[in-house]
Amino acid sequence: MQIDMGTLMGGEANDRLKSTEEKAAMSHETEEQKLYHKALIAWGINSQVLTCIAECGELIAALPQYFFRGRLDAATVAAQVADVEIMCGQMRVLLGEGLVDLAKAEKLSRLANSLHWQERANGR
Repeated sequence: MQIDMGTLMGGEANDRLKSTEEKAAMSHETEEQKLYHKALIAWGINSQVLTCIAECGELIAALPQYFFRGRLDAATVAAQVADVEIMCGQMRVLLGEGLVDLAKAEKLSRLANSLHWQERANGR
């Protein structure tokens, strides 16, 4: 299911998400996906999109504090990564697993291609 950003401001997206709750319960969703689906229903799409944005911001702030300034420990940064992964899981449910999987496969292919050419440039 692809959500138009204009739709997010109204109740239509929430209604559509609720109407699929029964199908999700009977589908082959993993327990993690079911949890994400429940969170989107419980707190609403707008709230979870904003939470995703906030969690990404917290990770962005934590990374230089750990890698360049040594002010945070690895466990703190790992917790931020986990928060972002959880929110990205909710966005996958919201946007559609297939759409995200396709985009990820394309990005991984580009990465592999870039690494191939980098290795050739380095004579490996």
